Amino acid sequence: MGYECNSVVDLGNCIKMADLGIGLQFLGEGRLEMGLTRYNLKEFYDFVRAAGNEKTESLLAGFDDKGTGWLEYDKGKLSLIDASGNRYEKVQDYLEPGFSIYRYLDQKGLTCVGGGETYSEESDLPKSEKSGWEKMKSILAAGLIVSMPMISLGGCASAGEDQPDPLKNLTERISSQTQEKNYHADKYAVLISGLTEEKHMKNLELADKVLLDKGYDENNTYILEGSGKKTGALPIDAPVTKESIEKVFDYLSKIIDKQDKLFVYMTGHGDQKIIGKNETSGFREYIKVSTLLFEGGYITEVDFQDYLKKIDLYRGIVVADQCHGGGFAERIGHGPYVGISASKANQHSEGNSFPQTFFTAGGNVSVDSNKDGSISIQEAFDYALRNDIQTLNGNQDPELVSDLDANKVFL
Repeated sequence: MGYECNSVVDLGNCIKMADLGIGLQFLGEGRLEMGLTRYNLKEFYDFVRAAGNEKTESLLAGFDDKGTGWLEYDKGKLSLIDASGNRYEKVQDYLEPGFSIYRYLDQKGLTCVGGGETYSEESDLPKSEKSGWEKMKSILAAGLIVSMPMISLGGCASAGEDQPDPLKNLTERISSQTQEKNYHADKYAVLISGLTEEKHMKNLELADKVLLDKGYDENNTYILEGSGKKTGALPIDAPVTKESIEKVFDYLSKIIDKQDKLFVYMTGHGDQKIIGKNETSGFREYIKVSTLLFEGGYITEVDFQDYLKKIDLYRGIVVADQCHGGGFAERIGHGPYVGISASKANQHSEGNSFPQTFFTAGGNVSVDSNKDGSISIQEAFDYALRNDIQTLNGNQDPELVSDLDANKVFL
Protein backbone atom coordinates (compact mmCIF):
# COMPACT_ATOMS: atom_id res chain seq x y z
CA MET A 1 0.00 0.00 0.00
CA GLY A 2 3.04 2.25 -0.05
CA TYR A 3 3.34 3.24 3.61
CA GLU A 4 6.65 4.82 4.54
CA CYS A 5 8.01 3.49 7.81
CA ASN A 6 9.46 6.45 9.70
CA SER A 7 10.69 4.87 12.91
CA VAL A 8 10.70 1.39 14.38
CA VAL A 9 10.63 0.42 18.02
CA ASP A 10 11.74 -3.12 18.87
CA LEU A 11 9.71 -4.40 21.81
CA GLY A 12 11.47 -7.76 22.03
CA ASN A 13 10.21 -11.25 21.27
CA CYS A 14 10.14 -10.29 17.59
CA ILE A 15 7.35 -7.76 18.21
CA LYS A 16 7.91 -4.44 16.48
CA MET A 17 5.75 -1.36 16.09
CA ALA A 18 6.31 1.37 13.55
CA ASP A 19 5.32 4.96 12.87
CA LEU A 20 4.07 5.07 9.29
CA GLY A 21 4.46 8.83 8.99
CA ILE A 22 0.75 9.60 9.13
CA GLY A 23 0.88 12.07 11.99
CA LEU A 24 -1.55 10.10 14.13
CA GLN A 25 -3.08 12.08 16.98
CA PHE A 26 -6.09 11.04 19.02
CA LEU A 27 -7.81 13.62 21.20
CA GLY A 28 -10.50 11.75 23.16
CA GLU A 29 -13.33 9.27 23.18
CA GLY A 30 -15.29 9.44 19.94
CA ARG A 31 -12.94 12.00 18.39
CA LEU A 32 -9.77 11.72 16.35
CA GLU A 33 -7.52 13.68 14.04
CA MET A 34 -5.23 11.85 11.68
CA GLY A 35 -2.66 12.99 9.15
CA LEU A 36 -2.68 11.03 5.91
CA THR A 37 0.20 10.36 3.53
CA ARG A 38 -0.59 10.96 -0.10
CA TYR A 39 -1.11 7.19 -0.48
CA ASN A 40 -3.60 7.03 2.40
CA LEU A 41 -5.36 10.21 1.23
CA LYS A 42 -5.87 9.00 -2.32
CA GLU A 43 -6.96 5.56 -1.12
CA PHE A 44 -9.64 7.01 1.17
CA TYR A 45 -10.73 9.50 -1.49
CA ASP A 46 -11.18 6.65 -3.99
CA PHE A 47 -13.05 4.65 -1.34
CA VAL A 48 -15.52 7.50 -0.70
CA ARG A 49 -16.08 8.00 -4.43
CA ALA A 50 -16.68 4.29 -5.02
CA ALA A 51 -19.12 4.04 -2.11
CA GLY A 52 -21.07 7.17 -3.04
CA ASN A 53 -23.26 8.40 -5.86
CA GLU A 54 -23.71 11.46 -8.06
CA LYS A 55 -23.98 13.66 -4.96
CA THR A 56 -20.59 12.36 -3.87
CA GLU A 57 -19.03 13.64 -7.10
CA SER A 58 -20.43 17.07 -6.29
CA LEU A 59 -19.20 16.88 -2.70
CA LEU A 60 -15.66 16.03 -3.76
CA ALA A 61 -15.44 18.39 -6.75
CA GLY A 62 -11.92 19.76 -7.06
CA PHE A 63 -10.49 17.40 -4.44
CA ASP A 64 -6.65 17.49 -4.46
CA ASP A 65 -5.20 14.04 -3.71
CA LYS A 66 -1.67 14.87 -4.88
CA GLY A 67 -0.13 15.27 -1.43
CA THR A 68 -0.66 14.80 2.28
CA GLY A 69 -4.03 15.51 3.88
CA TRP A 70 -5.99 15.21 7.08
CA LEU A 71 -8.94 13.27 8.43
CA GLU A 72 -11.13 14.44 11.33
CA TYR A 73 -13.86 12.56 13.16
CA ASP A 74 -15.93 14.13 15.94
CA LYS A 75 -18.90 12.23 17.36
CA GLY A 76 -20.17 10.84 14.12
CA LYS A 77 -19.17 13.72 11.85
CA LEU A 78 -16.41 12.86 9.39
CA SER A 79 -14.42 15.54 7.55
CA LEU A 80 -11.64 15.22 5.01
CA ILE A 81 -9.02 17.89 4.25
CA ASP A 82 -7.27 17.56 0.90
CA ALA A 83 -3.67 18.31 -0.05
CA SER A 84 -4.48 21.98 -0.74
CA GLY A 85 -6.17 22.45 2.63
CA ASN A 86 -9.75 22.40 1.27
CA ARG A 87 -12.22 21.00 3.79
CA TYR A 88 -14.95 18.51 2.85
CA GLU A 89 -17.50 17.96 5.61
CA LYS A 90 -20.26 15.42 6.33
CA VAL A 91 -18.43 12.74 4.38
CA GLN A 92 -20.27 10.08 6.42
CA ASP A 93 -23.58 11.11 4.75
CA TYR A 94 -22.33 9.70 1.47
CA LEU A 95 -21.21 6.34 2.84
CA GLU A 96 -23.20 3.23 3.67
CA PRO A 97 -25.31 3.33 6.87
CA GLY A 98 -23.32 1.93 9.77
CA PHE A 99 -19.94 2.86 8.24
CA SER A 100 -17.28 2.98 10.97
CA ILE A 101 -14.12 4.98 10.42
CA TYR A 102 -12.50 2.92 13.17
CA ARG A 103 -13.23 -0.33 11.38
CA TYR A 104 -11.97 1.16 8.10
CA LEU A 105 -8.69 2.30 9.67
CA ASP A 106 -8.23 -1.04 11.41
CA GLN A 107 -8.76 -2.95 8.17
CA LYS A 108 -6.13 -0.76 6.51
CA GLY A 109 -3.64 -1.43 9.29
CA LEU A 110 -3.95 2.09 10.69
CA THR A 111 -5.09 0.97 14.12
CA CYS A 112 -6.72 3.59 16.34
CA VAL A 113 -4.50 3.78 19.40
CA GLY A 114 -2.75 6.68 21.07
CA GLY A 115 -1.52 8.32 24.22
CA GLY A 116 -1.55 5.11 26.23
CA GLU A 117 -5.30 4.60 25.74
CA THR A 118 -7.64 3.35 23.04
CA TYR A 119 -10.32 5.56 21.61
CA SER A 120 -11.80 3.25 19.02
CA GLU A 121 -15.11 1.45 19.26
CA GLU A 122 -13.76 -1.95 20.18
CA SER A 123 -17.07 -3.55 19.32
CA ASP A 124 -16.29 -2.73 15.69
CA LEU A 125 -13.18 -4.91 15.70
CA PRO A 126 -13.34 -8.47 14.37
CA LYS A 127 -13.44 -10.91 17.28
CA SER A 128 -10.38 -12.72 15.97
CA GLU A 129 -8.33 -9.56 16.47
CA LYS A 130 -9.36 -8.86 20.11
CA SER A 131 -6.33 -10.62 21.60
CA GLY A 132 -3.91 -8.63 19.45
CA TRP A 133 -5.79 -5.46 20.33
CA GLU A 134 -5.45 -6.16 24.05
CA LYS A 135 -1.73 -6.80 23.61
CA MET A 136 -1.32 -3.46 21.86
CA LYS A 137 -3.18 -1.66 24.65
CA SER A 138 -0.89 -3.14 27.26
CA ILE A 139 2.16 -2.11 25.26
CA LEU A 140 0.88 1.44 24.91
CA ALA A 141 -0.19 1.65 28.54
CA ALA A 142 3.36 0.76 29.53
CA GLY A 143 4.40 4.05 27.90
CA LEU A 144 6.75 2.43 25.39
CA ILE A 145 5.29 4.16 22.39
CA VAL A 146 2.68 6.80 21.59
CA SER A 147 0.41 7.03 18.55
CA MET A 148 1.99 4.33 16.43
CA PRO A 149 0.03 1.92 14.25
CA MET A 150 1.29 -1.65 14.44
CA ILE A 151 2.62 -3.41 11.39
CA SER A 152 4.41 -6.67 10.89
CA LEU A 153 8.08 -6.41 10.02
CA GLY A 154 9.87 -9.47 8.75
CA GLY A 155 12.98 -10.89 10.32
CA CYS A 156 14.17 -11.13 13.90
CA ALA A 157 17.64 -11.90 15.18
CA SER A 158 18.07 -14.80 17.52
CA ALA A 159 18.39 -13.95 21.20
CA GLY A 160 21.94 -12.98 22.07
CA GLU A 161 23.03 -12.69 18.44
CA ASP A 162 25.50 -9.87 17.92
CA GLN A 163 24.47 -7.39 15.27
CA PRO A 164 27.19 -5.76 13.14
CA ASP A 165 27.61 -2.01 13.53
CA PRO A 166 26.35 -0.51 10.24
CA LEU A 167 28.35 2.67 10.86
CA LYS A 168 31.66 0.92 11.56
CA ASN A 169 33.27 1.79 8.22
CA LEU A 170 32.15 5.41 8.39
CA THR A 171 33.30 5.79 11.99
CA GLU A 172 36.72 4.30 11.21
CA ARG A 173 37.12 6.45 8.13
CA ILE A 174 36.34 9.65 9.99
CA SER A 175 38.63 8.67 12.88
CA SER A 176 41.53 8.15 10.47
CA GLN A 177 41.14 11.58 8.84
CA THR A 178 42.13 15.06 9.95
CA GLN A 179 40.13 16.58 12.78
CA GLU A 180 41.15 20.20 12.16
CA LYS A 181 40.51 23.00 9.67
CA ASN A 182 43.40 23.59 7.26
CA TYR A 183 42.33 27.00 5.89
CA HIS A 184 42.95 26.00 2.29
CA ALA A 185 40.31 26.18 -0.46
CA ASP A 186 38.98 22.60 -0.44
CA LYS A 187 35.91 20.96 -1.92
CA TYR A 188 33.73 18.51 -0.02
CA ALA A 189 30.73 16.46 -1.11
CA VAL A 190 28.01 14.36 0.51
CA LEU A 191 25.93 12.08 -1.73
CA ILE A 192 22.81 10.49 -0.22
CA SER A 193 20.34 8.02 -1.70
CA GLY A 194 17.53 7.03 0.64
CA LEU A 195 15.24 4.31 -0.69
CA THR A 196 17.48 3.29 -3.56
CA GLU A 197 16.32 1.95 -6.90
CA GLU A 198 18.55 1.36 -9.92
CA LYS A 199 17.84 4.86 -11.25
CA HIS A 200 18.95 6.41 -7.98
CA MET A 201 22.21 4.48 -8.04
CA LYS A 202 22.79 5.79 -11.56
CA ASN A 203 22.19 9.30 -10.24
CA LEU A 204 24.79 8.79 -7.52
CA GLU A 205 27.33 7.40 -9.97
CA LEU A 206 26.84 10.29 -12.39
CA ALA A 207 27.07 12.89 -9.61
CA ASP A 208 30.25 11.30 -8.28
CA LYS A 209 31.83 11.24 -11.76
CA VAL A 210 30.95 14.89 -12.45
CA LEU A 211 32.35 15.99 -9.09
CA LEU A 212 35.62 14.13 -9.65
CA ASP A 213 35.90 15.82 -13.07
CA LYS A 214 35.39 19.18 -11.33
CA GLY A 215 38.26 18.63 -8.93
CA TYR A 216 36.51 17.09 -5.93
CA ASP A 217 38.76 14.66 -4.08
CA GLU A 218 37.31 11.22 -3.36
CA ASN A 219 38.93 11.52 0.07
CA ASN A 220 36.59 14.45 0.74
CA THR A 221 33.47 12.75 -0.64
CA TYR A 222 31.08 10.80 1.59
CA ILE A 223 28.49 8.46 0.11
CA LEU A 224 25.50 7.15 2.06
CA GLU A 225 23.27 4.72 0.23
CA GLY A 226 20.08 2.88 1.16
CA SER A 227 20.97 -0.17 3.19
CA GLY A 228 24.71 0.49 2.85
CA LYS A 229 25.36 -2.58 0.71
CA LYS A 230 27.74 -1.99 -2.15
CA THR A 231 25.93 -2.83 -5.38
CA GLY A 232 28.02 -0.87 -7.88
CA ALA A 233 31.38 0.78 -8.34
CA LEU A 234 30.88 3.48 -5.72
CA PRO A 235 32.60 3.21 -2.32
CA ILE A 236 29.63 3.28 0.07
CA ASP A 237 30.49 4.62 3.52
CA ALA A 238 27.33 3.66 5.39
CA PRO A 239 23.59 3.05 5.09
CA VAL A 240 21.32 6.08 5.24
CA THR A 241 20.14 6.67 8.79
CA LYS A 242 19.69 9.79 10.86
CA GLU A 243 22.77 8.78 12.82
CA SER A 244 24.96 8.33 9.72
CA ILE A 245 23.83 11.67 8.25
CA GLU A 246 24.45 13.47 11.54
CA LYS A 247 27.86 11.83 11.90
CA VAL A 248 28.99 13.04 8.47
CA PHE A 249 27.82 16.62 8.92
CA ASP A 250 29.10 16.82 12.49
CA TYR A 251 32.53 15.82 11.21
CA LEU A 252 32.41 18.30 8.32
CA SER A 253 31.47 21.10 10.72
CA LYS A 254 34.82 20.53 12.43
CA ILE A 255 37.02 20.63 9.32
CA ILE A 256 35.31 22.90 6.77
CA ASP A 257 36.37 26.54 6.88
CA LYS A 258 35.43 29.83 5.20
CA GLN A 259 37.43 29.02 2.07
CA ASP A 260 35.71 25.69 1.37
CA LYS A 261 32.85 24.54 -0.83
CA LEU A 262 30.33 21.86 0.07
CA PHE A 263 28.14 20.03 -2.44
CA VAL A 264 25.24 17.94 -1.11
CA TYR A 265 23.10 15.72 -3.31
CA MET A 266 19.95 13.87 -2.23
CA THR A 267 18.11 11.34 -4.37
CA GLY A 268 15.55 8.62 -3.72
CA HIS A 269 12.01 9.12 -2.50
CA GLY A 270 10.44 11.98 -0.60
CA ASP A 271 7.14 12.91 0.97
CA GLN A 272 5.60 15.64 3.08
CA LYS A 273 4.88 15.29 6.78
CA ILE A 274 2.31 17.26 8.70
CA ILE A 275 3.99 18.71 11.78
CA GLY A 276 1.30 21.01 13.12
CA LYS A 277 -1.60 23.35 12.55
CA ASN A 278 -1.82 27.11 12.31
CA GLU A 279 -5.20 28.62 13.12
CA THR A 280 -4.10 32.23 13.69
CA SER A 281 -5.29 33.30 10.24
CA GLY A 282 -8.90 32.43 11.04
CA PHE A 283 -8.93 29.10 9.26
CA ARG A 284 -7.08 25.89 9.79
CA GLU A 285 -3.81 25.62 7.92
CA TYR A 286 -1.70 22.48 8.06
CA ILE A 287 2.05 22.96 8.41
CA LYS A 288 4.00 20.54 6.25
CA VAL A 289 7.68 19.85 5.74
CA SER A 290 9.39 17.90 2.98
CA THR A 291 11.28 14.72 3.77
CA LEU A 292 13.87 12.34 2.38
CA LEU A 293 12.80 8.78 3.13
CA PHE A 294 15.10 5.89 3.99
CA GLU A 295 14.68 2.41 5.40
CA GLY A 296 13.05 2.77 8.80
CA GLY A 297 12.87 6.55 8.86
CA TYR A 298 13.21 9.96 7.26
CA ILE A 299 14.85 13.33 7.68
CA THR A 300 13.05 16.61 7.15
CA GLU A 301 14.12 19.86 5.55
CA VAL A 302 14.30 21.29 9.09
CA ASP A 303 16.72 18.55 10.18
CA PHE A 304 18.89 19.29 7.18
CA GLN A 305 18.90 23.00 7.83
CA ASP A 306 20.06 22.30 11.38
CA TYR A 307 22.95 20.14 10.10
CA LEU A 308 24.13 22.82 7.68
CA LYS A 309 23.85 25.70 10.17
CA LYS A 310 26.81 24.22 12.03
CA ILE A 311 29.10 24.48 8.99
CA ASP A 312 30.89 27.80 8.41
CA LEU A 313 31.86 27.75 4.72
CA TYR A 314 32.42 29.80 1.59
CA ARG A 315 29.78 28.26 -0.69
CA GLY A 316 27.28 25.45 -0.41
CA ILE A 317 25.18 23.79 -3.12
CA VAL A 318 22.33 21.45 -2.18
CA VAL A 319 20.45 19.46 -4.83
CA ALA A 320 17.34 17.48 -3.84
CA ASP A 321 15.68 15.55 -6.66
CA GLN A 322 13.25 13.45 -4.58
CA CYS A 323 9.51 14.20 -4.56
CA HIS A 324 8.68 17.42 -2.69
CA GLY A 325 12.37 18.41 -2.81
CA GLY A 326 11.37 22.06 -3.18
CA GLY A 327 10.94 22.22 0.58
CA PHE A 328 14.68 21.58 0.97
CA ALA A 329 15.64 24.10 -1.73
CA GLU A 330 13.39 26.83 -0.32
CA ARG A 331 14.55 26.35 3.26
CA ILE A 332 18.27 25.93 2.57
CA GLY A 333 18.85 28.28 -0.36
CA HIS A 334 19.86 31.32 1.70
CA GLY A 335 23.09 32.88 2.97
CA PRO A 336 26.05 31.09 1.35
CA TYR A 337 23.85 28.31 -0.09
CA VAL A 338 22.17 27.58 -3.41
CA GLY A 339 19.21 25.22 -3.12
CA ILE A 340 18.06 23.24 -6.15
CA SER A 341 15.17 20.79 -6.50
CA ALA A 342 13.54 18.77 -9.28
CA SER A 343 10.07 19.80 -8.13
CA LYS A 344 8.27 22.25 -5.88
CA ALA A 345 7.53 21.43 -2.25
CA ASN A 346 3.97 20.35 -3.09
CA GLN A 347 4.90 18.33 -6.19
CA HIS A 348 6.10 14.88 -7.08
CA SER A 349 9.24 14.61 -9.18
CA GLU A 350 9.08 12.24 -12.10
CA GLY A 351 11.77 9.75 -13.13
CA ASN A 352 15.39 10.84 -12.99
CA SER A 353 15.66 12.95 -16.12
CA PHE A 354 16.19 16.23 -14.24
CA PRO A 355 19.31 15.19 -12.29
CA GLN A 356 20.69 13.40 -15.34
CA THR A 357 20.23 16.54 -17.45
CA PHE A 358 21.54 18.86 -14.75
CA PHE A 359 24.72 16.86 -14.09
CA THR A 360 25.55 16.38 -17.78
CA ALA A 361 25.29 20.13 -18.45
CA GLY A 362 28.91 20.65 -17.44
CA GLY A 363 30.16 18.63 -20.39
CA ASN A 364 28.29 20.68 -22.98
CA VAL A 365 30.11 23.85 -24.09
CA SER A 366 26.87 25.31 -25.47
CA VAL A 367 25.60 25.60 -21.87
CA ASP A 368 28.13 28.39 -21.26
CA SER A 369 25.68 31.10 -22.30
CA ASN A 370 27.83 34.07 -21.24
CA LYS A 371 30.95 32.61 -22.91
CA ASP A 372 33.18 33.10 -19.89
CA GLY A 373 34.74 29.65 -20.21
CA SER A 374 33.00 28.18 -17.15
CA ILE A 375 29.56 26.71 -16.58
CA SER A 376 27.83 28.14 -13.54
CA ILE A 377 25.18 26.52 -11.39
CA GLN A 378 22.61 28.89 -12.92
CA GLU A 379 23.62 27.92 -16.46
CA ALA A 380 23.44 24.21 -15.64
CA PHE A 381 20.02 24.68 -14.04
CA ASP A 382 18.71 26.70 -17.00
CA TYR A 383 19.98 24.01 -19.35
CA ALA A 384 18.07 21.37 -17.36
CA LEU A 385 14.90 23.47 -17.53
CA ARG A 386 15.20 23.65 -21.32
CA ASN A 387 15.98 19.98 -21.83
CA ASP A 388 14.44 17.89 -19.04
CA ILE A 389 11.55 15.99 -20.64
CA GLN A 390 9.48 15.82 -17.42
CA THR A 391 9.75 19.58 -16.96
CA LEU A 392 8.89 20.26 -20.59
CA ASN A 393 5.83 18.00 -20.26
CA GLY A 394 4.63 20.00 -17.26
CA ASN A 395 5.02 17.14 -14.78
CA GLN A 396 7.28 19.07 -12.41
CA ASP A 397 8.63 22.55 -11.77
CA PRO A 398 12.31 22.55 -10.71
CA GLU A 399 13.45 25.34 -8.43
CA LEU A 400 16.69 27.21 -7.83
CA VAL A 401 16.63 29.28 -4.63
CA SER A 402 19.47 31.50 -3.44
CA ASP A 403 20.33 34.94 -2.11
CA LEU A 404 23.46 34.72 -4.27
CA ASP A 405 23.90 35.35 -7.97
CA ALA A 406 23.97 31.71 -9.08
CA ASN A 407 25.73 32.77 -12.30
CA LYS A 408 28.77 33.34 -10.09
CA VAL A 409 28.54 30.01 -8.26
CA PHE A 410 30.43 27.02 -9.65
CA LEU A 411 31.03 23.40 -8.65
